[in-house]
Amino acid sequence: MAVGELRAPDVTPPVPGLRTRRGRPLGRPLVLVLGAALIAVFYLLPAAGLGQALVLIAVAGAAVAATLRAGRRAAGSARTCWLALAAALGLTAVTDASRSLAVALRHQPLAVPSWTDASFVLAVPCFAVAIGAVVLARRGADPIGDLLDALVVIVGGGGLLAAYALVPAAEHAPGSAAAHLVALAYPAADLVLLTLVVPVLVSHRVSVPLLLIGAGFLALLTGDTVHTVVITHAAVAGSRAADGFWLAAFVLFTAAALDASDGELSPDALPAGHRMANGRWGLVAGALLTGPVLLLHRGTSMLGIAVSSIVLTLVVLRLAHLNRRLTRASADAQLKNRQLRHQSMHDALTGLPNRALITSRIEWMLSRARRPGSTCAALLVDLDGFKHVNDSRGHEAGDTLLKAVGRRLTGALREVDSIGRVGGDEFAVLIDEVELSCAPELVAARIIDVLRQPFELGPDGQTVTVTATVGVAVGTREQAGDLLRDADVALSQAKAAGRNCYELFAPEMETSVQRRYELELDLRPALADGQFELFYQPIYDLEELTLVGLEALLRWNHPRRGQLAPAEFIPVLEASGQIVDVGRWVLLESCRQMARWRATGAEMMVSVNVSPRQLDRDSLVDHVREALAVSGLEPSALTVEVTETALMRNVSETARRLHELKALGVQVAIDDFGTGYSSLAYLQQFPVDCLKIDQTFIDALSRSPESDALIHTLVQLGQDLGLRTLAEGVETAAQMARLRQENVNAVQGFLFARPMTVAAIDAELGRRTRLTSPTDSAASRPTTAQPASRPAGDA
Repeated sequence: MAVGELRAPDVTPPVPGLRTRRGRPLGRPLVLVLGAALIAVFYLLPAAGLGQALVLIAVAGAAVAATLRAGRRAAGSARTCWLALAAALGLTAVTDASRSLAVALRHQPLAVPSWTDASFVLAVPCFAVAIGAVVLARRGADPIGDLLDALVVIVGGGGLLAAYALVPAAEHAPGSAAAHLVALAYPAADLVLLTLVVPVLVSHRVSVPLLLIGAGFLALLTGDTVHTVVITHAAVAGSRAADGFWLAAFVLFTAAALDASDGELSPDALPAGHRMANGRWGLVAGALLTGPVLLLHRGTSMLGIAVSSIVLTLVVLRLAHLNRRLTRASADAQLKNRQLRHQSMHDALTGLPNRALITSRIEWMLSRARRPGSTCAALLVDLDGFKHVNDSRGHEAGDTLLKAVGRRLTGALREVDSIGRVGGDEFAVLIDEVELSCAPELVAARIIDVLRQPFELGPDGQTVTVTATVGVAVGTREQAGDLLRDADVALSQAKAAGRNCYELFAPEMETSVQRRYELELDLRPALADGQFELFYQPIYDLEELTLVGLEALLRWNHPRRGQLAPAEFIPVLEASGQIVDVGRWVLLESCRQMARWRATGAEMMVSVNVSPRQLDRDSLVDHVREALAVSGLEPSALTVEVTETALMRNVSETARRLHELKALGVQVAIDDFGTGYSSLAYLQQFPVDCLKIDQTFIDALSRSPESDALIHTLVQLGQDLGLRTLAEGVETAAQMARLRQENVNAVQGFLFARPMTVAAIDAELGRRTRLTSPTDSAASRPTTAQPASRPAGDA
């Protein structure tokens, strides 16, 4: 484990002991009280006697035992600290005990220098290791500041020590040079150790054990200084003043080791930019007093002047360094605040403003728009098919798409317009100072157009195509939330209208949204309660007018509102995701029914519409396979109809699924052909069997030459690709005649038959399967043309 790891878990359970009512240990206060009592007893005992020696040995032994116990319980650098401290105290105890016993038993002090001085020499590096483990483990340390603190201590403390003890002792005390050198080494080493401890003690947060350890080193320094003075004056036998300080040091170390945790030896250094800690203020104040004290004691001596000047210089440097850190920390804090403000107001993925910033900008925009002649608009843009990209290609591809959409929107709009991401796949566009009433609609149309273009995802060049649905709210509101709410209502209305379009908010839309919400609630039990019913619209061969197929169309028998057309509830099913389960039921039911009709000899096929949500899932192939297996219907008798717009949502994935359907043997038809944006290059990727020409082109026949030319082009395209063509929504004999001239293969519409129930189809099959002319069935048809059922709204 590294030296700096002082927060290793303490796996040894704490030893139970006396505690206060709040659960704090009583061990340290008791140790300090008992230590003070033992020091008092020490001085009450006969001077230089055996009793004093035994007390010193007992107190030193307790310190060694306590630090060893703390080392065994600790881990990492805390263990290193306590064990090194135990070794150092043990060596120090040997030195002090040897001297005390020599005086008590032999009545003669040990010579200076002696073998006991060697144990002190060995104790110094052990103390240094213990202190180093703590210093290196400090979090957020400031090396330059620590160095300046240490220099202040060693210069100021060394000056005071020299002025008051060492210099007088060296000038006037008898004894050999070796004795003086050894005597001076004790306080000098202690001063160095204390210098190492000071940067820790003046840290911002210092634990009780560290304070006790620092006090212990100070006691050692004081005791060794007194000892040095005593030695240099040859008065060891007559004075045991130093022993009291040594005893105090052992007591302080014992209290520090008692119930200490690893974290208490890992202090937090003073954070940059934080106020200066109380300990450091004390250090600076003490350093500033060093000069006057030395000058008062030594007068104008070179020592006093030199130490005073150096200490004052170091204090100035320390304060200047602190000021630089404060300035840098202030700049860093301001930068972080700006970054946090930016992050709180911007989307992390796209970098665009988020909902909070968009709301703030709407408030500002509304305040400006309340002036005469000004207005504003908010647009909510929702990506159609984004969930499919996330599910099929992964969230990374989805994130790439969102960023690309953000860039494309930014490039397509004016610089004064605001663009933000307010939801998963929902963006907001704010238009200020709208001068023309059509401007928001033009912006919405442009957004739909630019987002319709394929997006490249990744370096492999794969593209994905999505569409956009836009809700627009124009005008002033009381609050920003009101404008966004109205845009959201318009967005819901646009989704209900089939997506890939925009809607402008109108007050009556709120009623429509409420109705939509109620429909969504009513649809949840509809499938389980058997409220859905299939109608079938006949499909005829145009040349022979033979019944060749039926298109399954879904109806909902609402328990309160009666039978509802697909346009009312299919968008709700699509938006809620229920369309997948309902579509599965439609496949099963239509295949079962067609299998029963074919069993009676009717050679027909059934067409089933597949929604974009179904087409986006691999489960579609499984559902078709299941319907064929359960019903026993021949695969060639089933046609899966897909709208042209749905094909272009994800070309590669759609093509793969359609190829899998073709592998099953079913037919594939493109519904509403001509209304989408597919090209011949894209069309050739799909395994299509039939093109269904949309009713809007059929309605325009004979009214405009352009429609006639377009019908001719669509039929010719189908013939060139080897595909059948089917015209839907045929309502007049003139339309039928014109389609015959273009060699359209099949037709369906009110001219021939409305969507019919199963019972009506049974009756029709019982009567005939061939029409000689459209007028043969006039009795069963309405006398006035009505809008045909919209296949795109059926499941």
